[in-house]
Amino acid sequence: MNSKKITYSLAFALLCGCSTLAPPPAPPLPSTTSATAVKLTVTDLKALDEANQWCSWMIALSGLAANHSNQSVFQRYGAEILSDYQKQQKAISDIVSKKGINLTSSYPVTYQKRLTLLKKRYGKSFDRYFERELAKSLPKTLNEFSKENEQKKLGSDVATILKNLIKSADIYRKQAQDLMKYE
Repeated sequence: MNSKKITYSLAFALLCGCSTLAPPPAPPLPSTTSATAVKLTVTDLKALDEANQWCSWMIALSGLAANHSNQSVFQRYGAEILSDYQKQQKAISDIVSKKGINLTSSYPVTYQKRLTLLKKRYGKSFDRYFERELAKSLPKTLNEFSKENEQKKLGSDVATILKNLIKSADIYRKQAQDLMKYE
């Protein structure tokens, strides 16, 4: 090959290298938020707040059983209730924390008065009062959410949490009523 052809070939190769297009941009990364992100309505938040207050009340109430009751039956019963409601409260906080929302962490004043009375009782007196508190039904506002037409207004995660909460409350209420029969 002659030197002219080599020079032209080299020049042509260099020009071709300079005129290549930039690679296309990378495709966008998938979203880190899931497609089924929880959407909370005002009704959902109201239900979750009521449920959270109930859980706080039951945690405070059942937490006293270990130190105030002399009977191992009530101590175990209180520990079981405490564990169950702590799990339920965690499920509630998991849903709302994803949205950066804080719920009421305390319970109503009427519950506080009842808790103050209960803190002053020990032994058999505590056991009777503890049974009576557990035998009471859910607050009216939470009972309303247990109705099927009300649950349709709630998101599926919220409805599931409320179903579990109401189911637990009913079980513990019935168990407390059974314990009261054997006093």
